[in-house]
Amino acid sequence: MISIIANPEKYDGKNVQVKGFLHLEYEDYGLYLSKEDADYLRTENSLRMSFSEGEVEFEPLDRSSFSVSNLERKMHSNSNLIQRVLRFNCVNVMLEGIFDAKTGRIENVTRVLEECRWYDGEHSLSLDYRMKENAKAVDELFFNGYQPIKLGLAILALLISCFIFVSQAKRSKG
Repeated sequence: MISIIANPEKYDGKNVQVKGFLHLEYEDYGLYLSKEDADYLRTENSLRMSFSEGEVEFEPLDRSSFSVSNLERKMHSNSNLIQRVLRFNCVNVMLEGIFDAKTGRIENVTRVLEECRWYDGEHSLSLDYRMKENAKAVDELFFNGYQPIKLGLAILALLISCFIFVSQAKRSKG
């Protein structure tokens, strides 16, 4: 991306694959060098972009990709599609399109691939590893973090069942 920003004429009219921080907001479809650049809308560290009129392939990390025709028009009328596309907002991605040096835009973006870290210095961060770590975090939160709530609900259920039992016993005697 830095090379394209520094030497736009070298990439004019060429199909490019660029990595950066995707920002999909009203009137600001841009790919930034970093999250900080996007937060402060530092356009000098970004490339503008527009989606293809044809199919746009979105590939999330879980690889359950989806394609969309005429994305920008459909984004305004389909809330389910908006949610799926906005999953890519404010994340690092690799996108593919044709660079136009005159406008400084990546035109006809046809592919958006969620980028992720695959190695943390100790572990390979494959999708299986990530899923196991997420499941472990959910288990710890549920079983450790909510233990007092579970205990309270169990006591409440016991008290309610005792109340019902005593009420029925009184009725049968009376």
